[in-house]
Amino acid sequence: AGLSRCEGLAAAQKLVPVRGGVLEKEMSPRLAGALAHATLPAMAGSLTLDAVLLGRAAAWLVLAESMVKSPTPAVDALWAPILFQAGREKQAAQIWKQSGVDPKKLLLPAHCWDFILGRPTSLEAFLFAANPANRQFAMPVLTYYARLNSIGHTLADAMPVIFGYHADNLAAFCDYAPYFYTETSIGGGRLLEGRWTSVARKQWVDLLADWPPSTLDFNEFPVGPAEMKSQLAADFAADQGELDESLRGFETARQVISLGYSDATGPLIPTAAATVKDLLVYGYEMTGLHLGNRYVFINQRWGVPQYARPLVQQAIHPEHGVMYFPFFGLRYGPGQRDLYDYPRLQYIEYKATQLNATNRLVFDRSTKTLDARLFPARCWLRPEMSSPQCWAMAHSGSVQLVPQLLARAHAEGGRLNDKYLLQYLVRWIHQDQVASFEPMRQKLAAALPEPLGLHISVWWKERFEPLNQFQRAQELEKLFWQNTASAGQIWAFENYVLARAYRAAARFYAQVAAIDDAPVNFSNFLGPEGLMLGILLDDEALMRAALEASASASYADMTMNAIHAAHRGDWRALGRIADQAIQRYEQTAAATNSMARMWKAVVPLIPALQDPAHADRERALALFPPGLTNSIALQWVLIGQSKLPVPDAIRFLGGSDTDPIRKALIYYLQRDKEKFAAHFERIRTASWFSGNRFVLVTYLRNELLDVPIPKDQPDLQPPGYLSLMDAIVEYKKTLLAQ
Repeated sequence: AGLSRCEGLAAAQKLVPVRGGVLEKEMSPRLAGALAHATLPAMAGSLTLDAVLLGRAAAWLVLAESMVKSPTPAVDALWAPILFQAGREKQAAQIWKQSGVDPKKLLLPAHCWDFILGRPTSLEAFLFAANPANRQFAMPVLTYYARLNSIGHTLADAMPVIFGYHADNLAAFCDYAPYFYTETSIGGGRLLEGRWTSVARKQWVDLLADWPPSTLDFNEFPVGPAEMKSQLAADFAADQGELDESLRGFETARQVISLGYSDATGPLIPTAAATVKDLLVYGYEMTGLHLGNRYVFINQRWGVPQYARPLVQQAIHPEHGVMYFPFFGLRYGPGQRDLYDYPRLQYIEYKATQLNATNRLVFDRSTKTLDARLFPARCWLRPEMSSPQCWAMAHSGSVQLVPQLLARAHAEGGRLNDKYLLQYLVRWIHQDQVASFEPMRQKLAAALPEPLGLHISVWWKERFEPLNQFQRAQELEKLFWQNTASAGQIWAFENYVLARAYRAAARFYAQVAAIDDAPVNFSNFLGPEGLMLGILLDDEALMRAALEASASASYADMTMNAIHAAHRGDWRALGRIADQAIQRYEQTAAATNSMARMWKAVVPLIPALQDPAHADRERALALFPPGLTNSIALQWVLIGQSKLPVPDAIRFLGGSDTDPIRKALIYYLQRDKEKFAAHFERIRTASWFSGNRFVLVTYLRNELLDVPIPKDQPDLQPPGYLSLMDAIVEYKKTLLAQ
């Protein structure tokens, strides 16, 4: 039945009889199954077409069921796939279990649904997908579990291992590209470098060109679909130059794509599978979602805006920008017209509707007013919509309805929906509302199969806060080993540092670095902390682990390498890294006093820092401007390398009237225990007290205040532990050996 929506629809359309004579009892169940299968890519995020096709699948199944003379519980099991995809996971699992189906007698599709409805673990799900026999269901299962347990980065790394390294093998999963662009790793976003989007476009054009015409359906094309198909084939054979691969064929198909916004409205048309209008709406929404998410990936996540600009220039054009600007995260369309002016966008299920909800723009056509209560009704039990639905309702005068919405969504939905509901309760409600929502927070947390960072927030007050810092670090580490995507590694490492348990911190850090598969993310969070501790302990192995796990050429990675170069006294390397960072990340005029420019500026002044009698001594001590907090770790390393006397070190840090972090360093240099202790208590819960600054100040606090070192610091990694990625590799080796 295919791996994408277009392939699934093409298969379903082949089941529709060209003329009479086909028995409904034969066609009905087949169409129900084919249409339900076509919507499987919705596991990565549903589009408007998915709800339409799933509704038609249900209608065909009702018809098929009505022709069964003596229905048994096994017939009810046929509803499980439709219910699951409609977001009613609990009901689907219950019906399937009560049907009494024998897994040993099931053919492939039913066998796969038996597996899914059995609620496997992430490991079981990934190994299931790694078996070539399950290829048809592999990506729906993988994306569902990646979303459920926040392991998109692992999915990205596993793709070539599971499906092979040939580009055509991966291109078949084009419908999942928007998820990979924004919810996995940098490597995941760069898989096929945008080709997924052009393949999805070509599949859509081919389907539209081959779709049987109907006198009741839309047929006023500015360019004939067959002609467009021919031109698109030429586009795919042509040299794309430097233009992003996601734009291949866009200009050829643009006029027809735009019909999905402007002309594909009106009453429903009788059809067995889908109408041309359905396909046009899908083409528009799919294009906006692909290009918008691709733009967000290149511009914000990958951080190469010069490659992202052509996507905006091509898609958000004055003549047709109205269609796409919401998908690019923009509030205003051409002529600065607000989203209020485009009620058509209210009926696009995925990105535009989500953006509208966040801005409280839910339009009631009958009363011509905005009503956030309509939003859940339009896309009930869509997991990605749950948090925006609650947010919109809470901020539009209906906050009293949020508890009812949460309770009903939890009762009717499933685990993925529960996760998104919990995200709302952890990240978006005001602190003064936490107590009133605490029972629901606990209930949702208990419903999720594997611990996430959300669990740490929910369980903190009861399970972690009462413990001392060393005990807390150990409990957080144990949680991490249950699910390495739980974010417990940062909390555990920092609590080990707070407890002055440096042996445990270094051991745990090395274990995490060895299995982490998201270097950009590592460089932004745990990387700088491990490097700083390694420098303070003069632990080469720890420094190497931090640098290797962060190697990504991200700005944070370059910052780490700059600090490490200064620690080694390699000033030539520091200058080279500065030039690379300026070239890649600091091209704007506003970056005059940017961090990398400060690295470059300090290199020729190193002799002045090292020699009190140097002519440039005063200029060197005053080099770093106030407010440049990202340079604090480098300054501390330079103080040590240059052996600055305390008065000069204090001046180098900006003097006594400086920022809170530098103040802590100055109190340490002055050996003022009382002031340091009081100051540490004031800053230790601040949101900006993190990264290498946290490790530096905490290390100095431990040394100055002589915090006791825990005697026993055991290794808590489970014996024989295999990361999810390693388990997949081993399983594939086993399959190849058979």
